[in-house]
Amino acid sequence: AKGLERYILYSFAIIVWAVNAATLSAVGGGFFGDILNDMEMSATKVALILLQILVQVFYAWWNWNCLMTPVKSPMTPFEEERPYDKQFAMAYTSVE
Repeated sequence: AKGLERYILYSFAIIVWAVNAATLSAVGGGFFGDILNDMEMSATKVALILLQILVQVFYAWWNWNCLMTPVKSPMTPFEEERPYDKQFAMAYTSVE
């Protein structure tokens, strides 16, 4: 994708990441926000907060990496047949 199309697709990816990242920490999101909201301050709560920060940082890095890493080879067009041995080359050592 190039030009405006690229910026629109990147914007969608960033919006999806932002919504997912917010719901990981928000009360009612079903993840850390629900767990941490009712907990008293303790070593467990501090550990969960640190885990939450680690997950958020990893998630942000992963999305940045996916957006900014160039594609090494183009996708095979849908019209072309995908040879079985090349399609699963990383999953299987040989096809019989």
